[in-house]
Amino acid sequence: MLCGGAAGIALILLPFDGAISGFVTPFRPGGDLRREMELLQQFGSPTTMIVCTLLIWRLDPRMLLKMLDWLLAAGMTWAAVFALKASLGRPRPKFVGEHLNFLGPWNTYIVQEGDPPRYAWEILADDVTEIWSMPSSHTAFAVVAAVCLTRMYPRLRPIAIVMAVLVGVGRVLFKAHYPSDVLIGAAIGYAIAEVCMSRSLGVRLVNRLIPTPPDSRV
Repeated sequence: MLCGGAAGIALILLPFDGAISGFVTPFRPGGDLRREMELLQQFGSPTTMIVCTLLIWRLDPRMLLKMLDWLLAAGMTWAAVFALKASLGRPRPKFVGEHLNFLGPWNTYIVQEGDPPRYAWEILADDVTEIWSMPSSHTAFAVVAAVCLTRMYPRLRPIAIVMAVLVGVGRVLFKAHYPSDVLIGAAIGYAIAEVCMSRSLGVRLVNRLIPTPPDSRV
């Protein structure tokens, strides 16, 4: 329900994405505040997962196995997000007036004058990320982190939600993504993380791949 609502709002926002992106431009922070905001954009990154794993290992080892669910959720989110990026081919907000341009797998786009036109699925091209606006991977991974941390430690819910929201807001402020990109990324991350955490899919997958040996004690 929540994911469907986010997707619906994203569709409604599509025609207004360009105007919203232009409106927030004057509000972009500068100086130290900008650097702090840019740092916060990495919430949900592999570094976040490593730090959380180390903290849980030292402070609450009983929850360590749940990191397998988080790891699986992050991997599935990565696959879903980048499949969509390479399929949709939406230019980023820096290309003014292109917010309704979705290249799909068949059309090309000239990212920089003098460079060859790019297909969105040319993942090895240096500049192809400029046409990977939808969905926002940073937001998706931030929401995955928020869901996983909340599932493990419910008292962290307010902090985790605020962190994820700051990531999404930052993606728009820094003109890396449109609001609809952020909403779609959040919906993907939430849906996958909820399933993985609620059903312990990561733990179950590892148990299936590496079965526990039978007790050999007499």
